[in-house]
Amino acid sequence: MKPKLKKLMFGTRKSNIIVLMVGAVLYFVFPKYVVATHSMEPTIPAGSLVIALRSFFVVGEIENEDIIVFKPVEGISEYPWVHRVKATQGEVFVPFERGGRKNTDKSFELMVTNEGIMIPEGYVYQSGDSNKSYHGLANCDLISSKVLFSFKLPWK
Repeated sequence: MKPKLKKLMFGTRKSNIIVLMVGAVLYFVFPKYVVATHSMEPTIPAGSLVIALRSFFVVGEIENEDIIVFKPVEGISEYPWVHRVKATQGEVFVPFERGGRKNTDKSFELMVTNEGIMIPEGYVYQSGDSNKSYHGLANCDLISSKVLFSFKLPWK
């Protein structure tokens, strides 16, 4: 093989190392997920690709209306799921009057006020944007990343 062609195809050792390092950073810091269900429609249609930022790189606290990727939970989803945070710990929130599965975590006593429920420390109230999606309390330990942007894949 000609040296110029070889250098063009394979680069130098230094450029290969740089490409590998950049690729590793992009892979580990900015995970990609394909949204498999209709739970975030119309905001994020099923089959869309989301690019996220791993939670330990997120600056500041998770806030209401942030779109989050949650780790899989037995009995809910065997895959990561993408939902919106509706309320964070310490806030009073009025749960939705709609279909969809609701939280079944009975490991603590919910504080109910006249205005709604008090979100316990270490939890967020999360929901898909669809009227039929799962909604309820999720432990903050389940948050794996924050969605930066999404786009519909052309072949879906």
